[in-house]
Amino acid sequence: MKEESRIVELLAEMLKKFDNHEVLLKKLIDGQHKNNQEIKKLNESQNKTNASIGELRLSNMKLAESIENSFKLEDRLKKLEMEVFKKAS
Repeated sequence: MKEESRIVELLAEMLKKFDNHEVLLKKLIDGQHKNNQEIKKLNESQNKTNASIGELRLSNMKLAESIENSFKLEDRLKKLEMEVFKKAS
């Protein structure tokens, strides 16, 4: 009889531990779901950032091209002025 009551006690303890483990597992699963949601949000944000960086890169390239064209126009203007003023002298 004593042995049977000890077995029952041990089974009751195991059941309590099992319940605790089950609660912990549920908390871990909930935490993992929250982490997955945050990762998804971060990925979406990163995609938007990458698209914005691409747009900025393209804008910078267009600006550089425009500046280069301005310098070319300035050089052409200087050459024209030199020819015009050279002939006027």
